[in-house]
Amino acid sequence: MRGGEIAGAGLSVFETGPLSSDSLLWNLEEVLVTPHVGGTSTNYYQRVDAILRTILKFVSRSTTSAQQKIQARRLPIR
Repeated sequence: MRGGEIAGAGLSVFETGPLSSDSLLWNLEEVLVTPHVGGTSTNYYQRVDAILRTILKFVSRSTTSAQQKIQARRLPIR
């Protein structure tokens, strides 16, 4: 962010947590630091459940060709 390549970031997970009070991240205007559960809402789990059920229905009905397309689009794990 200091170099201008990244405009901003919302961060909730750190190598060691909680984030230490002397971290430089606290002083960057472009950074929003939240607790690890900062993105959840009151209906978060209901929404995740509905999305997962939709995905499972799709995959279970998919032809081999569709399943191969899904496999091909998976992002590499880093």
